[in-house]
Amino acid sequence: MSTVPSARLVLLKDVVECRNGDSIRVTGLWKKYDAGIDLAVIQYDGHEVQVDTAHIDQIWPIEGDIVQCLGEVTEEATFGTVRMSARVIRIVNTLNLDLYEKVVQLRNSTMS
Repeated sequence: MSTVPSARLVLLKDVVECRNGDSIRVTGLWKKYDAGIDLAVIQYDGHEVQVDTAHIDQIWPIEGDIVQCLGEVTEEATFGTVRMSARVIRIVNTLNLDLYEKVVQLRNSTMS
């Protein structure tokens, strides 16, 4: 029986430190989506992640929605951009991104 790894909370600005195969959870603004190649981009505060959506079968966010993507890193930082393969995408529009960033930084600093 295989298990799905727990996704580690990672801020978009820190995702460049992730390696292939890392299971991560990132949060940002849904910037664009290309259904022809199953690729979305989420961004926040000048940082972005490309999200492979080939395994997602759901209603898509619209540009500007705050989303959380859980999945695995499939391509390490190239020119500052990381690509991940999403297994879950959820809309979290009620989330305050500035406060969320502070909480994640605090949480990660106490877990180190």
